[in-house]
Amino acid sequence: MDIGGYLGGISDIPCLGLKANELSDMLTVCEPKEVVELGVHTTLLSTAHTAMNVIYARGITEAGIVGLLTEPPFFSTWEQVMGKRKVVVQGVSYGAFISGLLPVGDDRGADEVQEIFLCYPKTPCS
Repeated sequence: MDIGGYLGGISDIPCLGLKANELSDMLTVCEPKEVVELGVHTTLLSTAHTAMNVIYARGITEAGIVGLLTEPPFFSTWEQVMGKRKVVVQGVSYGAFISGLLPVGDDRGADEVQEIFLCYPKTPCS
């Protein structure tokens, strides 16, 4: 589970004196600096179609194309199964905040996720 999913399940973080959505929003605001300091990619690296194309929506508070915690090992495993250069990953960086998701959903995130469907007709065997 990424930090976004974890924070979505709790409402208070007593040791920090913050509500979960306050911490999430703070992490999301800090993300651009985190990306630079960690040297992670935040742009599309390839437009090629391969044996497996994955469109992945990363955790809300995670940096980079697909996040830093669980996602890179997940895709490395797929590459081991499918073979080198047979898996292309496109991350979806959406503008949702946990504070918007907790009550009923975040319109910004929902609008951006709809963009995924624009890619579907362009993929082989779609």
